[in-house]
Amino acid sequence: MTSDPPMLQAVDLRDGAVVWSTDLRRDPGVVQVAGAANGIVVALEFSCDVEVGPKSVAGFDAGTGKRLWSQPTRGAYGLGKGGSPTLTPALGASPRGVVWVEVRTTDEIRIRAADLRTGRQLWEARGTQASSWPLAGNRDVVVFGPHPNLVADPTFDAPERTLRAIDRRTGAELWKTRVATSGARSMGAATTADAVIAQVDNRLVGIDIRTGRNLWSTDLPVPEGAYNQAWIGAADGVAVVTQNAGEGRVTATGVDAATGQLLWSGRPEVLVQSPQPTDRYPLATVLDSVANLSVALIDPRSGNPRWLVSTTGFPNGIGPMSSNTQTVVPQGYSLAVVDPGSGTALRTISPPPTSRSAIIAGNRLVFAGGCTADPEEGG
Repeated sequence: MTSDPPMLQAVDLRDGAVVWSTDLRRDPGVVQVAGAANGIVVALEFSCDVEVGPKSVAGFDAGTGKRLWSQPTRGAYGLGKGGSPTLTPALGASPRGVVWVEVRTTDEIRIRAADLRTGRQLWEARGTQASSWPLAGNRDVVVFGPHPNLVADPTFDAPERTLRAIDRRTGAELWKTRVATSGARSMGAATTADAVIAQVDNRLVGIDIRTGRNLWSTDLPVPEGAYNQAWIGAADGVAVVTQNAGEGRVTATGVDAATGQLLWSGRPEVLVQSPQPTDRYPLATVLDSVANLSVALIDPRSGNPRWLVSTTGFPNGIGPMSSNTQTVVPQGYSLAVVDPGSGTALRTISPPPTSRSAIIAGNRLVFAGGCTADPEEGG
């Protein structure tokens, strides 16, 4: 790898103008944006030798690019089933705190939380990858369970899977509940304001997010040739699940998150990527019958695409993303800003050459990157 300086750059989504650019020359490395809330972007900082894993979690002002705080991370990259990462930012950022996990040994992880604005550590707790991996979260609550790679491992024999909810601000355990299974090999979770939707193989379970009380259980239609791999998201009070049917075929199903009622199931398009939820609509990547790749905004109540925008893939690793007011669709090495209501392309943005990730923060698109591959490494 060559040591290009780690960088952050913000572009105004309304006109494509660069608002600020921050050259983080403190030491060579790469930055990966992981979440944004209340005008603060949360990022992971790596050394160029990515096998070392993230060095720190940091907060940056989305308005100026100024570094506000940094928390060093401690862990061993690649330990655990399937090469678990040292840190997962799957929870994003919340005004009530940033939560992440660090793999210390094959059996032990540490759950850590920091104040979004100051980076001050709020709490730290011990756990294991069998019970304390973050699966989902909202503004106030983080839901933990077994690491997905453990669930998929046939040697990990556990007839019951335990989910537990932690208060994001205090680290207090709010509830713990067991989801009975018959040797599940796929498990995930999503949250709405009122419920946790747990997916266990071909079944969904609704759980009250405040009390842990089971609300409902619904069997999912099993697509022909399906095996135990699924993704789950939630939007507009609907849990949207995609199940892998093999050979690139994925079936999508929508379930009412409050009642468990099956709303729709089938393949209006063949989803090949996890739904990426906004508050109202899930964004998905689709592949049609003649292998044309598109990005679609799905109506969660009907399962029908509200619009489709063709894409040529994600060569720089930046995939489609959406907020309630902005949608960004990759177009080769450029990004198209799309009207989320109609799918109409409004303008094109060119990412910085070394960018490897991006996130929407208000009306800005924040890019992050750094190290690039040497020519002989195929970069």
